Amino acid sequence: MEFKGMTLKERSAELRDKYWEGVLNARENGKKIAIAGNPVPTDFLSAMNIEMIFPSNISATCSVRKVATELCEVAHTYGYPSYLCSYGQTHVGDILMGDETISPYGKLPRPDFIVGSTGQDWNIVKWYQNLKQIYDVPLFLIDVPFVHDDASPDFLASAKKYVKEQLKDLVRFLEEQTDKRFNYDRLQEATALTKRLHEVWRAILDKRRNIPSPFTFFDMIMDYLFPVRYMRGRTEGIEFLELALGEIIDRIEQKTAAVPGEKYRLHWNGVPIYFGIGSLSKKLSTHNAILLTGVYELVSHYENVNPSRPIDTMVDVMLGAYFGRGTKFKIDSLVKLVEDYSLDGILMQSSQTCKAYTIGLQDIAQAIKEKTGVSSLSFEGEACDEKLFNQDTVYSQIDTFIEILDKQDRK
Repeated sequence: MEFKGMTLKERSAELRDKYWEGVLNARENGKKIAIAGNPVPTDFLSAMNIEMIFPSNISATCSVRKVATELCEVAHTYGYPSYLCSYGQTHVGDILMGDETISPYGKLPRPDFIVGSTGQDWNIVKWYQNLKQIYDVPLFLIDVPFVHDDASPDFLASAKKYVKEQLKDLVRFLEEQTDKRFNYDRLQEATALTKRLHEVWRAILDKRRNIPSPFTFFDMIMDYLFPVRYMRGRTEGIEFLELALGEIIDRIEQKTAAVPGEKYRLHWNGVPIYFGIGSLSKKLSTHNAILLTGVYELVSHYENVNPSRPIDTMVDVMLGAYFGRGTKFKIDSLVKLVEDYSLDGILMQSSQTCKAYTIGLQDIAQAIKEKTGVSSLSFEGEACDEKLFNQDTVYSQIDTFIEILDKQDRK
């Protein structure tokens, strides 16, 4: 892909446009289309040259464009209650509107099949089961056991065997859906590309150690995150991230701060308030505060995958994913972020519609305070449905939290 002469934001937009162009033209190019969940090992689908629709990206984009609330309301008229995952409500509302959808993507092609996983949130599982009913297409669901903090070696061995057998079943499922033999050579190639993609991604994230940071969490999710989450196993994402890394290094050398006068470095624990990203960014900057890190970088780690053992190594990734682990694991992960990036505070978003991000927040906040001295602010947030978010209340809470940070001493 050619990016010469473009700004980073223009490159990011071009990357996304080309991706969705591939989805829209898939059938003309003789390709199958799958709806895929983020925890799914998409390298298996890439190995079979399958184009993928990621509903979470559709919902997040609809929220950024401020049409998600209306799509949620459409879902409500069909009997979907407001306490369900607002990502799911948004996507289902988009589909049910058909040709009249207000999604910026328009009406997308009907998928040939769906691949999901329990490795992130059971809300997502029910969402995908509904998609199966709406589209009347096959659904392959990978069941990933929850790994508690006190999981025994015997349990882990059994869990690995259980997930590995399902990935072998996924291979057979893909062969049935495409009427082709599975391409194991291509799986190794895709896994190698995914490994490289995440190596560059980690190099980018590491640049936030610099004070002041050259980019924010908002930059990360708006400009850098798409290839990391949706373009594993492909070369285009690597090329884009390598260019982004070079630009970030230039910013550091030129002493360019993402937030001039950076004083407070914060972590966002929860699904971003996509419809309020611009406003929240401005709000924090008035306090010289930078939202630096977020939960997305904790979800799954692919930089250590072994391309010569693509199935076994992907099992390890799936069982090690953040949302499938116990509270102690989550605490340790966040403590490491605090220490690695010199964080001063944590914004703990509790969501009515996203249970996976909400469980254990008080225990996590208390443990981080005890281990690092870093305080947390807990508040009600929301990813898509603006009716469930009280901006004035949350912004007032942020003002008070920054005042507390200004007065307290770290351990």
